[in-house]
Amino acid sequence: MFEQSHGTFIDTDILVIGGGGGGLFAALSAKRNGAPGTRVSIVDSWNVGHTGHTAFSNAWTVVVEPDDDLGAVTNEIIAGNDWVADQPLIHKILETSWARLAD
Repeated sequence: MFEQSHGTFIDTDILVIGGGGGGLFAALSAKRNGAPGTRVSIVDSWNVGHTGHTAFSNAWTVVVEPDDDLGAVTNEIIAGNDWVADQPLIHKILETSWARLAD
């Protein structure tokens, strides 16, 4: 590892970008199937293992209560997915979440 003024440089053989479920699986697969001593590194914009759709695949449920700010919750989820999401669908799911929970 070499310290630089603009960050940390890591010498690696395989770089996986994204620490969600897919990225973790790719890193594990690369390590298991690579030559002995293969160095695999993961970079992510947030907590590895808690990004992308990993949270939802682990049975997390987001419910927007009637007094919650629907727009703020919607924007938080969309931003957390780097704006790569079906934004109208996310909004509709959250908009109807309280009624679905009550049902």
